[in-house]
Amino acid sequence: MLGMLGKLSLLIIIPLFFQSAFRFWKILGLHRPIVFNHYPGECKILNIPQQGSEDLTTLPNGLVFISSGLVEETVYPVVRPIEPGNIYLYNYNKPNSDPIRLIVEHGGDFYPEGFRPHGISVWSENVKKNASSGKITLFVVNHCTKRGDRVEIFEYHQSAVNKLKHVGVVSQSQLGTPGALNDLVAIGPRIFYVTNLVRFSHWIGHWFEFSLSLPITQVTLWDGSGSGRVVATGLRSANGINMSPDGRYVYVSESFVGVIKIYRRDSKTNNLEYVDDVETGTVTDNIEIDPDTGNLWIGCTPQLLKNLLEVLPNKVDPRYKAGSQVLRISFKGDPSAATASIREVYSDDGVQISGASAASPYGNNVMIGSVTHNTVHCHLKAY
Repeated sequence: MLGMLGKLSLLIIIPLFFQSAFRFWKILGLHRPIVFNHYPGECKILNIPQQGSEDLTTLPNGLVFISSGLVEETVYPVVRPIEPGNIYLYNYNKPNSDPIRLIVEHGGDFYPEGFRPHGISVWSENVKKNASSGKITLFVVNHCTKRGDRVEIFEYHQSAVNKLKHVGVVSQSQLGTPGALNDLVAIGPRIFYVTNLVRFSHWIGHWFEFSLSLPITQVTLWDGSGSGRVVATGLRSANGINMSPDGRYVYVSESFVGVIKIYRRDSKTNNLEYVDDVETGTVTDNIEIDPDTGNLWIGCTPQLLKNLLEVLPNKVDPRYKAGSQVLRISFKGDPSAATASIREVYSDDGVQISGASAASPYGNNVMIGSVTHNTVHCHLKAY
């Protein structure tokens, strides 16, 4: 028979087990067998020859950088790409044109055959609406085969329409970030915050992290000093990250618990101070910011299990289409849960786009990306 200590242990362990099981059930989206369609206006699928557009970000002049061809080896160990990934460029001001693939000019620090782009961010100087001038620096998280995770740094000159120039790299060992890098946000010409979705190096450990929602991921600052510095800890599956237009706040997506964390940023030290959590009730991915309003736009996957079943085979399985959502979060006053207002801008059952991962607005438009499926451009008329 169990002693008193054993009974007390069971009283603690059993509720924790059911709590974890219920949380994992919600993470997988098993409580959402159906996702209904509603669109903010006319939507069209863009012509990108590779699978996926995991992350995308828009400049003030309407240019959109798109990362495509991601290999999710860190989460989906049997998935393998047919060819290296690429960065594409789309112009909102030319809606009838297709995205173009950018050719990388590089030296020995860049390994094109192993390019697996994930999260991206842009630092721009003097780039204005309806203008073709200004300095543009593109940062890309790269799950580089043979060389490991790293952040690639490129310069883009608008006069060279289809070219990127590789100008630098920051390795994972320099950052000192464990696990797998995920997303980043540039806060200067060579300064950025970066997240790690997982802490363990093996995919079995990843599933423990996801199913138990372990608070063991982080945000790391790279300021060029030679090593990264941890500025936020205790995150559960830290994913998308972005910064408010005034630089006062940083937002981080805790994907598998559906939370957007708010941090106050010290502009002098770049330290982050925790403010609040905003619950969304869905699996959140990348965060984009409307530069005019400061609103957050988030690509979401309400049916994660279907998304996993779609990509676990060696090729995308059309039998499993995961629903997609785009959420817009606005704040009435300083950002907090109490001042947040969440609106679902877009919802699709997975036919038009399966497993949305990013949404980037521009005027009365929004572009929606996915890890392995389509890229969609929608007009914002009513939502």
